[in-house]
Amino acid sequence: MPTTFTLKTKSVNSKRLLATVTEFMQTVITEFSILWDSDTHRDAIIEVIEEFLEELAEDGKITQFNVICDGRNNTKQLRDSGMVNLDITFKQEDCYNTTSLHYVVIHGSQDS
Repeated sequence: MPTTFTLKTKSVNSKRLLATVTEFMQTVITEFSILWDSDTHRDAIIEVIEEFLEELAEDGKITQFNVICDGRNNTKQLRDSGMVNLDITFKQEDCYNTTSLHYVVIHGSQDS
């Protein structure tokens, strides 16, 4: 079974910026599909995402960001079932709202 994801958004200020982030995240989620089971691998994936967001910050598109994909939003039972929550928040340049992106990554069994 291939890795898929769902996305819930809140306070999206720029559809263009959302499209950029979503395209990047789709690539990350599918390219690293077999690595979501391991804490170490998940940490490496988070570093890749943070580097991407840092580039957006350097380009002046966002001013602050946070990525959460650990025990705060994932239980062992959830991970064992093949699901991982990944939350990204960022503040867009010149906006009061903070954009929230909630990804639920559903990865297939390695036995499939």
